[in-house]
Amino acid sequence: MVAMGAMMAACSDNGLNEQTGWMENEALQLTASISETIQTRANEPASGTYYFSYVKNGAGNSTYSTVGVVFNDGDAAPNLTWGGINKSSSLFVLDNVNVTDQEKLTVTLPETFVAGAAPANPGEGNDLLWDTVKVANVISAPLSPVHFVLEHRMSMLTFDISSRNSEIDGLLKSGKVSVQLSNVVVKPTTFNRSNGTVSISDDKNNTCKLGGAYVSSDTEVPGGYITDNWIFPPQKFGSERPVLSITLERTIDDVTTTKKTFKGVLPESMLYGGEYRSLEFISGCHLTVTVVLGNWDNLEVYFRPVLVEKWDELDLKDLNVNQIGVYTANELEELVGAYNDNPGKTNLTLWKYGIFSDSKWTFYLWKNLTINDASKIFDNTTNPTKLNFTTKAGYTFTFQSNRHTITYDNKEYNINQKGTLTEKTNP
Repeated sequence: MVAMGAMMAACSDNGLNEQTGWMENEALQLTASISETIQTRANEPASGTYYFSYVKNGAGNSTYSTVGVVFNDGDAAPNLTWGGINKSSSLFVLDNVNVTDQEKLTVTLPETFVAGAAPANPGEGNDLLWDTVKVANVISAPLSPVHFVLEHRMSMLTFDISSRNSEIDGLLKSGKVSVQLSNVVVKPTTFNRSNGTVSISDDKNNTCKLGGAYVSSDTEVPGGYITDNWIFPPQKFGSERPVLSITLERTIDDVTTTKKTFKGVLPESMLYGGEYRSLEFISGCHLTVTVVLGNWDNLEVYFRPVLVEKWDELDLKDLNVNQIGVYTANELEELVGAYNDNPGKTNLTLWKYGIFSDSKWTFYLWKNLTINDASKIFDNTTNPTKLNFTTKAGYTFTFQSNRHTITYDNKEYNINQKGTLTEKTNP
């Protein structure tokens, strides 16, 4: 970089926008990193083969050529000079789509990008990476590499499946689990290199079998069966949303005696950017669906609101750290307020803290809490006797404290299943 800076200083008398000769002969250099959204981690330099699209000097502005370029720790040289570039063209494009024989920027995607388990490394397999750079923004600095920040253009999906029922939890732990997702598009058709749009097939008649593993918890919260990260083409859903099926096996001496399948339609909404919106597999996003199963005689599937974040390949241990339930005083306040506003099954806020069955909510507390402002949590702030849930006709709730307590005004309280408080006395 020092040598490059010196060369730029030496040439500055001519002006970098002028055709001075040296600019035309200067080699085009590229750098690229993979956009990661974990704020504590820097973008990862790209390595391996990518495909660079540009317009040749003398070609029409929309007639693109594409060449394979090998990146080593984020750097590449495509064996091109600035003199070979049509500098009045619009875009430079970089992606990992191995299509080099089309002059237009809309290309047919190869079978590589059909839905499937996410690869071990970014940019491999069906993980489509892409970015563009405006030619006009970089022609004034030909000695600087053209830098791309590659984005994921597919969508990633993971299921976190658990149960409060000890038998079902044991069956999940046994590994004799089959998880399938049906009524979903698996095949992308074309990719627009100019804007990153992935088009998809109309065929939803597909069933995907998702592998996974049981992950134990280090806390009192039960563990869960976490499916492998799967990559799907981005897609929207109307009334016909994907269906999740989870088949468990009862066995005696390793011989299957009974199989039963829990089945449920994915929720119609998801939590994205702090707001609820219709469910879709969003390009560049990772959807984590938390699922709670009933028992052997109750095959209902309870969905927590779908969590959507920018693409982040979480380790298995990180997916199981926040099961349904209350962990903070602010969350308890939100729960009480949401129940009093609307205790119905459609209140998505309540699904963050409990499950609903037969017109009854079951809420869970997973931490000891210290309350500073009790005005919205307790029935009164002087000598509280219960959580401030309001009785609603047709609805009841059970509050499972799991032996956790609430401390307020230097007093510690136990909470029973009806939400009433009993001051804890130490022996």
